[in-house]
Amino acid sequence: MTNTDIDLWPEINLNENNDVPLTILNQQSEKLSQKTNGLILGDVVTRSHKTYIFHTLYLVAPHLDDYRYSLLSVAHSVLPYPVFIYNHNPENKDVIKVKTKVNPLIAFTRALNQEIILSEDSVPKPQSEANNKEEFIREISKILKSKETITVLNSLMIQSKQNQSALAE
Repeated sequence: MTNTDIDLWPEINLNENNDVPLTILNQQSEKLSQKTNGLILGDVVTRSHKTYIFHTLYLVAPHLDDYRYSLLSVAHSVLPYPVFIYNHNPENKDVIKVKTKVNPLIAFTRALNQEIILSEDSVPKPQSEANNKEEFIREISKILKSKETITVLNSLMIQSKQNQSALAE
């Protein structure tokens, strides 16, 4: 046996794991598109920085020149939990001070061009943290069903319908 015949890797299961935040966000993105008959689409964008993986859920209005509203973001390490949850609704733009200048959340916020303006010693304060799938679903559900999210969705729906009608004429 030559050295190239040795396989020291374990069996790798490539089946999709429905327990990870990205899968759950993608499912909710699809549900939104179905519930609004395509007037509002969900789009999940994934980025990474150093040891963190970030997912942002956008609301996209195709009939408003693909207007994008950043609804929420989540951040986790290579392991899906714990996951930090950031609600981007206007009432939740809290900022906290930290002592270190090295923080991947600063780069994350800049990379996603959030409306939050941060100095080098500030990071967005997560609204919640989830340690497992059940906690994550509960926390994301709170944001998706919040009064602020419903207001944004209704506004986008009304404007999209009006613009769709105007374009059809």
